[in-house]
Amino acid sequence: MKIVGEDLEEVVSRRLRGHGNVVVCGVGNDLRADDGVGLLVAECLEGSVPGDVSVIRCGEVPENFIGEIVSRNPTHLIIIDAAHVSQPPGTIVIVEADDISPDTLSTHRLPLSFFASVVSQMRGGDVDVFTLAVQIRSTGFGEEMSPEVVRAANALCKALRRALGRTG
Repeated sequence: MKIVGEDLEEVVSRRLRGHGNVVVCGVGNDLRADDGVGLLVAECLEGSVPGDVSVIRCGEVPENFIGEIVSRNPTHLIIIDAAHVSQPPGTIVIVEADDISPDTLSTHRLPLSFFASVVSQMRGGDVDVFTLAVQIRSTGFGEEMSPEVVRAANALCKALRRALGRTG
């Protein structure tokens, strides 16, 4: 896990250099406060990324979208999700697929590590999978997203738009 600060756009741009097709998966539940951050970022990106980038709002069950993701033949899969990473709310971290811990990263029932490994295996191990995760404040049902997480979502959206637009 690496905390990403002001250099978010550069980190993502470097990671995507020479990419083919990119799939961005927004994961979460927008009825549970900060848990909806992945969906907010996906919504922000829709319609504003190049044609070789697909944005999918996966909700709480990203594994239901494995077939759709694999059919897009991605070279890179970026998962956007809420996280518990022992940082201040709104902190953005990049987590490698191999480092995704089912106990500490995702707020969802099935581990994202399972999802990432299945996508990679179905593509012959040829997918660079990483998560851009945002430290949450609350996942209370029916609560508003915290201001720190909204700011992080906006920063992620802006950085991803710019990075995806200049890396092809």
